Amino acid sequence: MNLILFGIAFFLLTQRRTIEIDPSAGRLSLRRQSLYRSVGFTAAGSEIAGVTLGIDRVYSGFALGGSTAAERFPVPALRLELSPPRRARARVRRMQEKRAKPRERAPI
Repeated sequence: MNLILFGIAFFLLTQRRTIEIDPSAGRLSLRRQSLYRSVGFTAAGSEIAGVTLGIDRVYSGFALGGSTAAERFPVPALRLELSPPRRARARVRRMQEKRAKPRERAPI
């Protein structure tokens, strides 16, 4: 049992989350790192339409029959509203144009 708790503590201590805002380059970087995996997201300042700080309700994830341990707790959340890049807008426009054209079917 102690070995399992030690493993969980080690895992939680190796977690690292960073938010980097570089105003000179106009970039925002979000990174999550652990011993075995690293996940990142980078966006240019022109791609960000808005930033909102909100509160999410998250389950604790632990419950026993009839206990109140499975309550929901408020957790701060950073939400980014991204504007689609120019290439994506052009792609959407082309798809809409293709859908607007009637399709010709080959005779069977």
